[in-house]
Amino acid sequence: MAHGLDVVLDAAEILRERRDIGFWLVGEGARRTELEAQAKRRGLDNVRFEGQVPREDIPAVLGASDAALVILRPDPLFATVLPSKMFEAMAAGCPVILGVPGESRALLDESGGGIGIEPGSPTALADAVTALAADPESGRRQGAAGRAFVTARLSHDALASEYAATLQELVSGLSR
Repeated sequence: MAHGLDVVLDAAEILRERRDIGFWLVGEGARRTELEAQAKRRGLDNVRFEGQVPREDIPAVLGASDAALVILRPDPLFATVLPSKMFEAMAAGCPVILGVPGESRALLDESGGGIGIEPGSPTALADAVTALAADPESGRRQGAAGRAFVTARLSHDALASEYAATLQELVSGLSR
């Protein structure tokens, strides 16, 4: 419910004439049945629903995608969250279309790993999808940049090294 996936259906409606663009919604959410019925009622054949997939299959899902949508409803509360889906997509080298403000957006912008959009805006989502479809090479560069960022800054090895350095500083400071 936090994702506000109605925006995806609205963007799909904007892009319904684009036969080269489709939306693949993966997972079981509280509103999945309702969203599927709404998509059917609206005749959105450019939206495909997939149930929950095993965690180990997520890299294959991301690999089969031209971009990953990480969106949340427009709500000030979400400016403080860091959706793990964003990091999974970046680690997989998949460009992210992010509709989350705050620190998440700042990290995405810093990484160059995708396109940030206004949360809840179907027009912004449609524009971001259209931009990636028009320039697949840009999407590949963004995916590579996101992967490099996550590997360098957020991998277990990078975080463990940072933690060890911080502990060493603390110990060194105590022994003076």
